[in-house]
Amino acid sequence: MRREAQNLLLILVGATIVKIALDGSYLRYVKASLQPYLLLSGGVIVLLGLIAIARDVRAGRAMADPHNESSRPYWMLLVPAAVILFLAPPALGTGAVPSAGPELVSATSPRRPLPPLAEGTPTMPLRELAHRAHAAPDTLHGRTISTAGFVLPNEAGNGFDLGQLAIACCAADAQLLILHLDGPLPGGLTEGDWISVTGHITAGRAELATPSWPTMVVDEARRIDPPKITYGY
Repeated sequence: MRREAQNLLLILVGATIVKIALDGSYLRYVKASLQPYLLLSGGVIVLLGLIAIARDVRAGRAMADPHNESSRPYWMLLVPAAVILFLAPPALGTGAVPSAGPELVSATSPRRPLPPLAEGTPTMPLRELAHRAHAAPDTLHGRTISTAGFVLPNEAGNGFDLGQLAIACCAADAQLLILHLDGPLPGGLTEGDWISVTGHITAGRAELATPSWPTMVVDEARRIDPPKITYGY
């Protein structure tokens, strides 16, 4: 690939990174806290491409210079850039990754004191709810909790559970968290629909000695639009 094409490709890749960081589509692939690093890295890549072009122009490098030719497949960098720019793959959804397994939540959630829940009916992310159910189940007993996620068929195949994908860094390490639901749900639900549920966690169903996903007895459930950030952190 000619040097001029390499420099333009470098600018395209950097501009693509900046573009997804600014329009919010980066949230489909990485956690929100990485936005500054995407902007910085994309800006540096664009700057390096511009500097290379400026140096070539100043040095009077000929476009037809045979020394500019290379057999290295730089053109393959166009593939991810074009996919992100024109196809914009969606965030991962149901069935995209296997369940994390309650054993994993248990191992990464040691039993330790947690701050008390807010008064009333606190709303908490599904990841925090799963963490409390394993690390400090007593903090949930007798409390009414609200959370949200997408529905997926339960193991028995006669109803739905609540799920959310949790990531530590990016979509590549996503793990599925599950909350079993026991109670009435909106009619006409299909896999992947988002709902908000309010209820209480069944006592004794999420102990570390016998790891299992917590079960919520549902008092109220309603459909909601998918949030902008669908992953849990």
